[in-house]
Amino acid sequence: MVKQCNTRYKGGINVDLGVFSVSLTVKDIQASKAFYEKLGFRPVGGDIGVLGG
Repeated sequence: MVKQCNTRYKGGINVDLGVFSVSLTVKDIQASKAFYEKLGFRPVGGDIGVLGG
């Protein structure tokens, strides 16, 4: 999951901070995915269905 981050400095200057990536081991991948999507992250690659358990 990644999130594009921007910030606005005093005076209206908008700065692109780039893309941040998160890779974590979790017990419930669907619950984790839903949580991070609520924070604005989005999946950009991979396939949850190919993960072993």
